[in-house]
Amino acid sequence: MRLLSSLAALVLLSQPLAAAVFINELHYDDSTGGGDVDESIEVVATGGESLGDYDLVLYNGSNGTMYDTDPVPVSGSVTCGGTVSMGFINYTAAGGQVQNGGPDGIALVQRSGSTVIQFLSYEGVFTAADGPASGMMSTDIGVSESNGTAPGTSLQLSGGPGSIAGDFTWQGSAAETFGACNNGQTFGPGVDNPPVVGSTVP
Repeated sequence: MRLLSSLAALVLLSQPLAAAVFINELHYDDSTGGGDVDESIEVVATGGESLGDYDLVLYNGSNGTMYDTDPVPVSGSVTCGGTVSMGFINYTAAGGQVQNGGPDGIALVQRSGSTVIQFLSYEGVFTAADGPASGMMSTDIGVSESNGTAPGTSLQLSGGPGSIAGDFTWQGSAAETFGACNNGQTFGPGVDNPPVVGSTVP
């Protein structure tokens, strides 16, 4: 009886799957001087999620404060092996900017529930001081741009097939693909993570 009670108290929890909505492409700096061209951020949704429920929040890494918030546009779908929803913001065209780093960052936030899905940075890491990512440390994507980067290029996730951010790897500057398939990226079924032990009581 005691053994059965102990077994009954073993709690199995499904390991949370990484988000199927993620930042997929970024351009923030180039060689055009004071007015960088087509500074943009792209987001994809691979599991049928509505991009209309997500915001991009830009952060200044020098003091950890947010300086811009915009809804992710619902732009349409593309097929790169698998079909995904894709939307991007061209900050330059909208009269804004994406700061040039050293470091700076981006939070992808699900509006319903105010959940931070990703908090990424470039040219280093920092801790957010306010906004939805307050208190969180960023994750550096590991590649960057500079004032020598050619216009018309971007940093992109590549690889696959996959359906979550962890299935892909950030790559250095290549011809930009905003609103279309990234260079060398293929979408497909994700990994079904097995259940893991969440807690044992007693």
